[in-house]
Amino acid sequence: MKIQRKLLLLLSYLLLVGIMIYTWVLFITGAYLPQWQHWVALILMVLNGLFYLRSMKTGTLFTGVVLILATFNLLAFFPAIEWSYLSFGSGDNAVHTPGIQLRSLLFLIIYACINVNYLTDLYVNRKKN
Repeated sequence: MKIQRKLLLLLSYLLLVGIMIYTWVLFITGAYLPQWQHWVALILMVLNGLFYLRSMKTGTLFTGVVLILATFNLLAFFPAIEWSYLSFGSGDNAVHTPGIQLRSLLFLIIYACINVNYLTDLYVNRKKN
């Protein structure tokens, strides 16, 4: 695989690593306190880095899984955990959607745009075999 292609596949992961470094610097300086979502994100990002060292395919797929988990408020990359939801109905009969972190959703969309060709190739090659 060409080096430019590898760097493009690593771009989403490297952006998240940069955000995580910024977030943990703020935690160390005492500006914020880490929540359980931050600790889980830290563990999964280290694991993701190990996956990238082992296999570009596994690392790229796991980055997508991590971003999906972050979108649904199970991980947090940013120091302040901000999430939104939609509500249908009113009063006691209201139905709420699951909480979504909009910044993580934005990164998931960026990840999908960057890696759409690679993920499509993986899917097509898997179907052939």
